[in-house]
Amino acid sequence: MDELQKEYTLLFNGITDTIQSLERTIQRLRALQQKAEAMCVDGDDEDEDKMHA
Repeated sequence: MDELQKEYTLLFNGITDTIQSLERTIQRLRALQQKAEAMCVDGDDEDEDKMHA
C-alpha cells in the first residue's frame, strides 16, 4: 500500500507541475498575441496616415 502512495504522489506532483507549466505558457502566448495585435493595429494607423498625407 505504501508503494502505491509513493506512485500516486509522484504522478500527482508531475501532473500538477505540468498543468502549471502549461498555464504559464498560455499566459505567455496570450501576451504575445496581444502585443502582435497591438503592433498590427498601430501599423494599420501608420499606413492610413501615409495614404492621407
